Amino acid sequence: MLLSHSSDYAIRVLSEIVRESGEMANGKVSHGQYIQGETLCDNAELPREFVAKILAVLVNAKILGSRKGPRGGFVLVKPAHEITLLSVIEAIDGKDQIDWCVVRSAQCDDRRQCRQHGLFQTLQHRMREYLSTTTLVDAAAGIRVSGATVARPSESSGQGDENGSLLRP
Repeated sequence: MLLSHSSDYAIRVLSEIVRESGEMANGKVSHGQYIQGETLCDNAELPREFVAKILAVLVNAKILGSRKGPRGGFVLVKPAHEITLLSVIEAIDGKDQIDWCVVRSAQCDDRRQCRQHGLFQTLQHRMREYLSTTTLVDAAAGIRVSGATVARPSESSGQGDENGSLLRP
C-alpha cells in the first residue's frame, strides 16, 4: 500500500499543527491555538494550492477546525493522540484505500480473490493495524529538523530504515 500524495501531505500538515501547537512536549492539547495555512505550508515545505484543498477536506471530515481572520487558521478538533493515521487517510482517500487490491484488480476482495490476494492480505492487515494505532503525536514525533520522517518506529518488528521510519515524504 502506498500513500497518495494527498494523504502524505495531510499527515505532514497535521504533524506540523501538532508540532506548532506544542502538543508533543507533554501529550496535552493546546486547544484554541490556530495556525495559519501559510505557516503550515512553509514549515512542511508543501505547495499552498494543493494543501488548501487538503485542509478543506480535513475540516469537512471534522479532523480540523478553521477560523478566518488575523487570528485565524487551523486547529485540531480532538487531541492529537486520539487522531490515527488511518482516520486521516480514510478522510482523504476514502475508507477502501487501505484494503484496495495491490494489483488493482477491480474484482478482488475476501469473497472474490485475485491470484495475489493471499500473499498481500497479511500485509494489508498489518498495515491497517499499524495505521489504526499510530497517532498524530507519533507522526509529529517522527519529524526531524529536515522534515524527513513522519512515522514512529515499529516497536515490535524493528523494521524500517536505519531510523525506524516506515513512512517517508
